[in-house]
Amino acid sequence: MGTKMKIADAARQVGLSEYALRIGCRQGKYPHITIGSGSQKHILIDVDLLEEFLRQEAIENVTYQREAETVDYGQLRRVPEH
Repeated sequence: MGTKMKIADAARQVGLSEYALRIGCRQGKYPHITIGSGSQKHILIDVDLLEEFLRQEAIENVTYQREAETVDYGQLRRVPEH
């Protein structure tokens, strides 16, 4: 495990807004640790783990476009008989 930070520091470190990071943690989207409860509740972020998660998410967002298939319109072709 890497360096743990509070949400404000972790957000600055990885380039997310505090709001986006906090909401992502609540939704279970980002890896985090919750310590305490009620008014003493704190969320700690393992920054190395979060950066790796974001890196993997960015890679998965890349789409590759295949070359369009060539269609020869106007060409006669034999239709198989059944």
